[in-house]
Amino acid sequence: MMYYKNIATCCLSVKDVKSRLGSAKFLDSSKNLYKWMEEMMEKFDSAGIEMEGRADTSFASEALIENENPTANTRMVT
Repeated sequence: MMYYKNIATCCLSVKDVKSRLGSAKFLDSSKNLYKWMEEMMEKFDSAGIEMEGRADTSFASEALIENENPTANTRMVT
């Protein structure tokens, strides 16, 4: 997220940041920002990182479990 001129914008690349900054993109501080962004993108957006998914704990996951007796988890209310 980039907050500039009282507007928050989602920027996913250096090109997005440059277009948002306008004429300020030529400043030395902006160039340092681009360099830092490229370092962070190389470090964290690499394809070598494998993310493990979370286990499905929703109510729908119970429907995927096949029980021999479909009424085993039910109760009769009288």
